[in-house]
Amino acid sequence: MKLENLNDLFLTELKDVYSAETQIIAALPKMIDAASHEELKAALEHHLKETKDQLEQLKEVLSSLKKRAGGETCEGMKGLLKEGKEMIKHEGDPDAIDAGIIASCQKVEHYEIASYGCLVTYAKMLV
Repeated sequence: MKLENLNDLFLTELKDVYSAETQIIAALPKMIDAASHEELKAALEHHLKETKDQLEQLKEVLSSLKKRAGGETCEGMKGLLKEGKEMIKHEGDPDAIDAGIIASCQKVEHYEIASYGCLVTYAKMLV
C-alpha cells in the first residue's frame, strides 16, 4: 500500500497490529503448554483472553472505518514469536525454560506497547 498521508499509515499500522494479535493468539497456547509453573500458565491464559478481546476491538475499529481486517503480516511479531517457539523447544531446567518464556513474552508485550502507542498518537493527530 502506498502511504499518501497519515491516514494511510494509521490504517497500515492497524492492520499490522491486527496481524500481530492474531499471531499471538496462535502462539500462546503452545507457550501455556510448555510452561511449568501454574502461576505462569495462569498469567499466559489471562493474556490470551486479553489478546482475544483486543482483536475484537481492532475488528470493531476497522469495521467502523469500513476497512477489512487482515491483508498484512506483521513480520516483527512473526520474528519475536519465532524466538518464543525456539525457547519452548529447549529441554532442561523448568525454571530456566519458564524464565525464557517470560523473556519472550516481555519482548512481545513491548512490541505491542510501541504499536498501540503509535496508533494512539496517529489517531489524536487525525482528529
